[in-house]
Amino acid sequence: MGKVKKVAVEGYVVDFGKLSSQSRGIHGSNMDALQALLNTTVGKLTENNDALEPGMIVMKEENKAIVMTLNTRIEELEGELMVYRILMGKNVLGAISIHKINVLKPKKFKGARSARDVDNLL
Repeated sequence: MGKVKKVAVEGYVVDFGKLSSQSRGIHGSNMDALQALLNTTVGKLTENNDALEPGMIVMKEENKAIVMTLNTRIEELEGELMVYRILMGKNVLGAISIHKINVLKPKKFKGARSARDVDNLL
């Protein structure tokens, strides 16, 4: 059997010696071409990852700052809401205050009534 080639990519190992029987028959030059293609692809992916990583760190820090700002604002609004609820509660209780209204009571009848007066009422 020929030389076994292994490629390690971020913790993963590709062992070309253990590939299917069809791939074992590949000529050495084709294997070298595949190896070069794989190395180029891995290199490009690593470069892209390295380029994106600082941007992601910056975005993560910006998101942390935004979340802290929003949490502070939420706490302020919750405090204002509590004050408004207290004020509205006092106003509602004040608006429902119970007042006694003086209603004139009829005077007691002094004297006699005739049946005619009663018929006139109806």
